[in-house]
Amino acid sequence: MDPSKEFDELFQKMQHIDRSNDARRNSLLKLQDKVGRKKRYVAPIFISIAMVAVACFLFFSLVKTENPSNHLAAEIADEDKNKEAVRAVLESELTVPNEEYNLIVQNIDKKMDEISGGEIPSDSAEFQAYQDLVKKTYGPYFMDYAYDKLITNSIAFRYHYGFFGYEEFVRYEMKVSDIQVTKSENESSPKNYDFTAQVEYTDNDGKVTQHEVKGMAILSEPGKIGKFEIHDDTGLEEKISVDQQDNVNEKLFELSSLEEQAYNNFLEDLDLKHLSGLEPISIAKLYIYAGYNRDSKIQYALYTDRKDRIQWSKEEDENFPDSDRATEKQVLIQFKNFEKGTFVKTSDYEGYIEFEAGEGSEVKSVFQMIQNEDGIWQVAFMPIQ
Repeated sequence: MDPSKEFDELFQKMQHIDRSNDARRNSLLKLQDKVGRKKRYVAPIFISIAMVAVACFLFFSLVKTENPSNHLAAEIADEDKNKEAVRAVLESELTVPNEEYNLIVQNIDKKMDEISGGEIPSDSAEFQAYQDLVKKTYGPYFMDYAYDKLITNSIAFRYHYGFFGYEEFVRYEMKVSDIQVTKSENESSPKNYDFTAQVEYTDNDGKVTQHEVKGMAILSEPGKIGKFEIHDDTGLEEKISVDQQDNVNEKLFELSSLEEQAYNNFLEDLDLKHLSGLEPISIAKLYIYAGYNRDSKIQYALYTDRKDRIQWSKEEDENFPDSDRATEKQVLIQFKNFEKGTFVKTSDYEGYIEFEAGEGSEVKSVFQMIQNEDGIWQVAFMPIQ
């Protein structure tokens, strides 16, 4: 009941009671006190109810389920990042040549020759350049623990030439297309992605073959690969290995039985009498053969001994660093077709051998020869012109 109404009814009843003024006053004071206490209790009740209502509103606002459309958009964005990471790695790995990579591997190869095939220091400028390229190419797409394995496990640039050692005459090409990356439908492996890619491979002879590459990747975080594996390349890596090995196994020209006998005899005592009667091209072949076998002592002994044509002494030659001498690969490339050359005599004791450095080359190379006073042909210092 409304406290004010209760007060009025009680007051009306009191008017019909014959009481003294003091009694009435005391009764009125008690009534006012009673009603006042009721009023004091009403306000806190309303305040409490309001506070509970506000608290409930805030609680349900905080625990309200996330908007499904926002959650789906986030999932799609993460999936796009994951697919893009896999595509980027496949495009880099299966696109050959990469000229920046080739230059770096060439420099590493030269460094290896300088240290006579020893292990290249990890802090060398050449190896650091390789590490920087791997980081730039693959770093953005791999977890740290997976990236650390790219170099140590020889995963980066696995299909590029130079992976087995740089060879200038190995020039195959690879083009990748139609890369398909799909998320695994297996609920137990939601971070797994399967991929396929079509690769067009052109070998050194220009023959084209098609290969399909299949594999899987685990995306540990959005856009970050934790594991990357190629399961099947339909013979692509094997074909690359065979093509490279075929070229690596190419040999320098063969010495005739007469040339081989002369070389072996000359090797024993360096006596020019073993070279008597050999044609200029045969003498030149012995010189090239010695260089191919890294025998600088034999090479110097085959230089002309005409005093006016000597350009440096034997002692000076022995002090030349290995880095100044041609490597096996360089000799093979430069003199691959030398035995097909033709000797051209230019004076009583001079001449040159004209040859093609490569099949179908439009520019001819010449190799200078000089005959000594005993009639034996010898190699001119710095013979290639």
